[in-house]
Amino acid sequence: QSVERLSRMDAIQQQSMDLAREERRQVRIKVIEAALKRIADDDYGYCLVCGDDIPYERLKADPAATKCIDCTS
Repeated sequence: QSVERLSRMDAIQQQSMDLAREERRQVRIKVIEAALKRIADDDYGYCLVCGDDIPYERLKADPAATKCIDCTS
């Protein structure tokens, strides 16, 4: 019985991890879609907080970045 209980616990834990992974995936998709909209609106590459340019190296590391380094801190 303890093996069955561990098996059920493993299944529940795996289900929870799968759900969390899917939620993170959905959030990332929304972030990418927002970046694509900023590109289409010609607003891409500008910090949403201060309006300054987001450095190319930051956008290269994360093309969906919405803040410059100063505003991220």
